[in-house]
Amino acid sequence: MDTGEKTYDLNQLPDYQKKVVEPLSEDVQQGVIKEFLTSNARKEHYKTKTGSLEEQNTTLSKENVEFKKASSDKTPAGSEGDSEMDKRLSRLEYSDKKAELVHEYKISPVAASELLKRSQDTGKSVSEVFKNDSWFKAGLSAEQSQSRAEDAVPTSSGKSLKFKNKSWSEMNKKERKENFSKVFNK
Repeated sequence: MDTGEKTYDLNQLPDYQKKVVEPLSEDVQQGVIKEFLTSNARKEHYKTKTGSLEEQNTTLSKENVEFKKASSDKTPAGSEGDSEMDKRLSRLEYSDKKAELVHEYKISPVAASELLKRSQDTGKSVSEVFKNDSWFKAGLSAEQSQSRAEDAVPTSSGKSLKFKNKSWSEMNKKERKENFSKVFNK
């Protein structure tokens, strides 16, 4: 029975895969052998492409030694790279502190920035400024009032439809159909 398809030999597989395939029927064996061979070929390709783990580990160790040597040869602190790192670090610390204040005091990020700035300007602690500083409290109050006003939902512009003491939503379909012209022609 030659179907024109390639047949695969069970001996092409490693022993642990042969044990899986042997109990299967001939038709199923061919499909499984094909999948195993494809998988094995992919594994071999990956190994040759990436190299062995030992080679990679050795290369990384050498690079690590070179990096440590190069970093120890750098100029001392105060160089241009360090000042850039210091700036980044301070910005990161500032944003972390701001996020903590937003969560702790339940204020907006803008208010948290103002709180930190006011604390630095006055030389007081953040909690002292939040509790006792009238200037900050006034600004926070104004911001919260504006936020509430922006979030407020206006009332409906039209009055509710009622006919015979029933609102439109209380009427069933039949009542709506009968009273439609009476309700909307007022």
